[in-house]
Amino acid sequence: ESTQVECELVDIHGNPLWFLSTFSVKRKNDSGKVISITGASQNVTERVMNQVATAKAKDEAEKANKAKSEFLSRMSHELRTPMNAILGFTQLLELDTQNPLADYQRENIGRVSSAGKYLLKLINEVLDISRIESGNIDLSVERVDIVNILNEVISISKPLADEQNISLEYQKIPDGSIFANVDPLRFKQVVLNLISNAIKYNDPNGSVIISYEKQGGNTMRIGIRDTGHGIAEDKKDKLFKPFERFDIDSEQIEGTGIGLTIAQKLIELMEGSIGYESVAGEGSFFYVDVLASDNNSLSTLTEKQLCSSKPSFRKSNIKKILYIDDNLSNLELVEQILNTRQDLEFLSALNAFDGIELAKSQNPELILMDIHMPGMNGLQAFSKLKMAKETKGIPVIALTADAMDGDIRKALDMGFKSYITKPLNIPDFFDEISKVLAA
Repeated sequence: ESTQVECELVDIHGNPLWFLSTFSVKRKNDSGKVISITGASQNVTERVMNQVATAKAKDEAEKANKAKSEFLSRMSHELRTPMNAILGFTQLLELDTQNPLADYQRENIGRVSSAGKYLLKLINEVLDISRIESGNIDLSVERVDIVNILNEVISISKPLADEQNISLEYQKIPDGSIFANVDPLRFKQVVLNLISNAIKYNDPNGSVIISYEKQGGNTMRIGIRDTGHGIAEDKKDKLFKPFERFDIDSEQIEGTGIGLTIAQKLIELMEGSIGYESVAGEGSFFYVDVLASDNNSLSTLTEKQLCSSKPSFRKSNIKKILYIDDNLSNLELVEQILNTRQDLEFLSALNAFDGIELAKSQNPELILMDIHMPGMNGLQAFSKLKMAKETKGIPVIALTADAMDGDIRKALDMGFKSYITKPLNIPDFFDEISKVLAA
């Protein structure tokens, strides 16, 4: 018979020691009497200490990741809340046709809006790189028409190109649709970054050419070629490193230096790759390889068809919308936004308790709900609404500064009809309300 025992001892200095001891017992077959016992011990202190250190390091890393996630969530909320007021009220001033601004006022508001959008872009980039590094970013990969995304990105990028007299064009206009397996929002973010860079780092009167090319192994390549001054050989190893801005014009060009880092990591998470070719003085060619989807001959909806398919309201059918938020500025902003529509009636409550009672008595067609509120948060309030017979059928949209993927998924899994993150984009806000009310 043999057995192993791991023993913990201490040396003369009080330091722990671990030994793995093996004992063998020899017996007589008939009587079972023990004839001899032999044993050997092995010092396994180093192995055990390594195991303890590894377990401790893993535990500390998990705690650090959790702390980082909580910090990012708080920072996202705290930064987006004031941006909601800045960009929201700015949009209202720009859209107010009843009280038009003087030309100089419109120019000033335009500057505020431009600076606010740029600040939001920086906030999003810093949060994105932090989420990616901590492994707290989730993607929703699906079959997507990338031609539609490219057309949208080109439309967004055209004003920037026009400012610098840069032409945007296809090398070959694709027929119909080209489908790929990507996260549509993140893929759009990547392509927008590449085209924006191709414009910003281009030469005056230059061009940016977008191309599509089928690669081997069911891969589709989207290329962006510019006519800028290219990348020097000794700078190429810094290209995808965060916060590196080495271009000769980088001091005059806005940016954090992390856009390409984020783009690379996002594409890799979509099981694709990003690369480039560049010769100093001859421009650069950046490309993204993604997994193509089958049936790429399917037709795509035109912009006119998309617009005509959007739900609309009838003026004779006024809809009550209840907004529950503890932030008075947010309530005032949404009230002014909804009051621009004659077919919507605005109701509000500064806390979840009053909001639930108001929903029971007024029976609104839609509830907009903040998530972070004192006393009872938005998720708890949602559960209360779904348990009450008067309110269980009312659709609820989360309207919050919580922009982390986990927060969004949790709310949608609970049954929220939609999830809108602050700061608000007014046209998109109305589109989302229309969709939910028309469902």
